[in-house]
Amino acid sequence: FFFSLSCTIPQGGRHEGLGTHNCVAHLGGNYYFEIIAQDPQQPTPPKTWMGMSSLSSPSLLTFAVERGGEGEGGGNAGVSAVAGGGKTTTMLGGVSEWVRRRREEGRDGGKVLVVGFGKKNMGEWNDRVGALGVGDWVSCCTFHSLGKNLFFEKPKIETGSQPWYNNNSGNNKWSAIRHRLASSPSAKKLRIAKEIITNTNNHSFNHNNVVISPLSLVQLTSMCQMNLISEEEEVRRLVSEQGVEEEEGGVVRLVEKMLVRCREEVRLDFDDMLWKPHVMDLEPIQPLFYDLIIVDEAQDMNPAMLSLLFRILRFNKKKEVRTIYVGDRRQSIFDFMCADGAMDVLKKELGVLNEFTLTQARRCPLSHTELARNLVPNLSTSRTDEGEIGLVTISKERKNYDEFDNILMGGGVGRGGKGGFVLCLRNKFVGHCFRLVRKGVKAQIVGETDVGGDLRSLIKHGPDNVEEFLLYLDKKEEMEKRVALKNRAVSRLRFITDFYTAARELTREVEREIQGRGGFRERFGAVVSELFWEGGEGDEFEEGTVYFSSVHRSKGREHDRVFVLHPGLFEKKDINLAYVALTRSKNELYFVVEKEKEEEDWFPKDWEILKPEQYKAKKEFEKMKIGQDVWEARIC
Repeated sequence: FFFSLSCTIPQGGRHEGLGTHNCVAHLGGNYYFEIIAQDPQQPTPPKTWMGMSSLSSPSLLTFAVERGGEGEGGGNAGVSAVAGGGKTTTMLGGVSEWVRRRREEGRDGGKVLVVGFGKKNMGEWNDRVGALGVGDWVSCCTFHSLGKNLFFEKPKIETGSQPWYNNNSGNNKWSAIRHRLASSPSAKKLRIAKEIITNTNNHSFNHNNVVISPLSLVQLTSMCQMNLISEEEEVRRLVSEQGVEEEEGGVVRLVEKMLVRCREEVRLDFDDMLWKPHVMDLEPIQPLFYDLIIVDEAQDMNPAMLSLLFRILRFNKKKEVRTIYVGDRRQSIFDFMCADGAMDVLKKELGVLNEFTLTQARRCPLSHTELARNLVPNLSTSRTDEGEIGLVTISKERKNYDEFDNILMGGGVGRGGKGGFVLCLRNKFVGHCFRLVRKGVKAQIVGETDVGGDLRSLIKHGPDNVEEFLLYLDKKEEMEKRVALKNRAVSRLRFITDFYTAARELTREVEREIQGRGGFRERFGAVVSELFWEGGEGDEFEEGTVYFSSVHRSKGREHDRVFVLHPGLFEKKDINLAYVALTRSKNELYFVVEKEKEEEDWFPKDWEILKPEQYKAKKEFEKMKIGQDVWEARIC
């Protein structure tokens, strides 16, 4: 620095537990310039912050904002970060520095709340906060846990008829409603929906006017709860947007009845944890004293989550609380859960004039970043290595997956190495996963616990015979599709098709394994238990294992080797999902494409997301340099 600018910069301090130290220069006013470097007097931590382990030369990492003295007001901030930009590590470093300064100043109080959408993300925060030694200052939890713990008393075990709730909580509304935590709230809501539909058809309307299944009614009710919708016109508009067919407002009245019953119900489910504090105007059951609130993955917040956050700010005893939200608008992929535009709402309501940006990815190599830049032009990377991009084409006629499996097992072209992270837009990977298991490869499905539960339910109620079970699947699929068609639930139709296709693939694989020896039901259930990975919130992938996941479930995860399965399923509306899929890889990225016929073009013509105009044909694509030469492993 001295030789470059002919000036010195004062020594700052050490970042204990982070393996770094700094120098800080005052630039005038409230502006400072900080240089961070690895501290030779500290051991290198497992994960270095600010992406320092990936730097090969000095680099501008980020901008940071620090409020002035207490009581000066303001200080809220927003951070827009790209995928793999190290936002969690950066924010952890900021929280650690915040706590360190207050400890040095001798402050006994002070509390930081970190809240986010996913359990895995908050699990990682908890682990890393504990490793930094600031767990006594920082609380990390999901929005659902926050709503449950701050606004609802936990039930006390009582005998006789004595009420278990706390009459001295100071919250009269809580004392009046006496909520209990439900062991199976979804099942409870389904029973309520069935009861409402039955009573309505028998007494209020002609049966033909109310054509909706209990499951669809629960889903519509959930959407109303997450969107904080209760007025009749708003409910009618949502029902219409979902394509549900009705006459004389029958479905709208059913949804309204469901909302009333949900409000009165004494049990809580996930939706209630967010919705009831708003609709019942509940106050926290204990005083809140937060100095700093960090909202992670802010793009995934729905209106109910936003309402919960603003309610916490409203009842927080420290009015000078500072709020920082962090997210990536282009990773907003949970629109089906009513998450849309949350970062813009936060920016407006918190009075944030300009968001700070983290546009430099540290996860992906150059070639992968160049592909993703077709979707996010301002994306860059701090890495200088090229990485690898590969293509695997599979003949759909011959169904020979040996070369694909060989690459996953460590053979084939590329750097080699075993294992991988196989992503698909929809759940079209169950058969692939079990095929590898039969070959002795450790392979599991990530996060699709609901699919696993549905498969277990099928085998529990279905016949213990392969042929009869396949007929049973056909009838179940036809029945569910008939209901979905009546409700015009197009997205539900696609899920039904994918689910039963996966069930048939798994049935045939189990059939090949047992070879007519019997015990189909027992083996099917055992296979489902083996396939679905139920790792803990902060668990890392095991080396050498092949993991399969939908793109939605892959968010927040990364792997050295990533395979995008059936890229032709992506459409223009899936641009954010494509961006997420492309930014999971740390070294190798492969596209796995099935071809109907040998002479067909290998790249799906309808996948325009990553096929810019300049490479319309295979020949032009091959001329493009993306890191090392694009290779092709043909499977014939």
